[in-house]
Amino acid sequence: MKINIGNVCGLIVFSTIGCFTLLGSVYSQSTKVPPTTSIKSGTTLIWNDSDTSFERVEVLDFEIGIYEVTVAEFEQFTEDSGKKVNSDCPASSIAHERHAKFNWKKPGFYQTGNYPVVCVSWRDAQEYVKWLSDRTGKKIRLPTVAEWNMVRYPGLIEPDESEISKVELCNENIGDQSFANAIPISGFRRQSAIADNDSSRDEELEKKRKYYGADCEDGFEFTSPVGSFKSNKFGAHDLRGNVSEWMDGCNPPTAPGNPAFCRLKGGNWASGFSKSSADLKTGSAFPERGYQYIGFRIAISSVE
Repeated sequence: MKINIGNVCGLIVFSTIGCFTLLGSVYSQSTKVPPTTSIKSGTTLIWNDSDTSFERVEVLDFEIGIYEVTVAEFEQFTEDSGKKVNSDCPASSIAHERHAKFNWKKPGFYQTGNYPVVCVSWRDAQEYVKWLSDRTGKKIRLPTVAEWNMVRYPGLIEPDESEISKVELCNENIGDQSFANAIPISGFRRQSAIADNDSSRDEELEKKRKYYGADCEDGFEFTSPVGSFKSNKFGAHDLRGNVSEWMDGCNPPTAPGNPAFCRLKGGNWASGFSKSSADLKTGSAFPERGYQYIGFRIAISSVE
């Protein structure tokens, strides 16, 4: 496993001053690429919803981010590019009021610079990787579903997590008792269509809260600092939890006039046991919207 940290144009540097021009493009020595790990080419499996089966896909050498892109890294992009990121980010879980609006700076819960950025749309993520490519001269992009699966499920083995216990799942940041305890009773009232003035079912709602998340505690109600949990064999963190991740690809509209939805992989801080243990399938979300539970990580094409 090869770990790549802070490289600019193939050089490992940590200079914070100056920039230079190469072939008409400006590269900044103060722009750091998030740390990555190198993955060798091979074959992986992806789920085909049409055939409800796995299919083999060949993957070339690539690098993938060890961590999800952080608030600090995304902030550098907004400050350097001058881009105003104002993607609509409505409440995404029953832990927040239904009509509340959030953004990447104020996602509705505590975050500092080393937390994964959320409330960024697929378009925002694409703008980030384009900016980082332009600033560093590297072919930086979002991972493909096949690349993500290769890192998440090493080897040509059909993913099967049916034997993983709920306690084992709390080795990553998922929807657990820490999250369940952060959900106000009003959230369960909305979910169960119970009127606010009906207190006769409070005991029932308290029981529902107890059994909402996995039967363990990971110590984080919402997101956690990147790298808080053990990495996998490739050195990558938070593939099963923390935040779901935008992929480099969208599904075509299901019908003329319908919107396209862009692909997602991985569980997140609000994912219950079943959702986190079934991340072999590919999710999707509206590309123009931000979500409290979706972030992204980078990939780099190794073939120039």
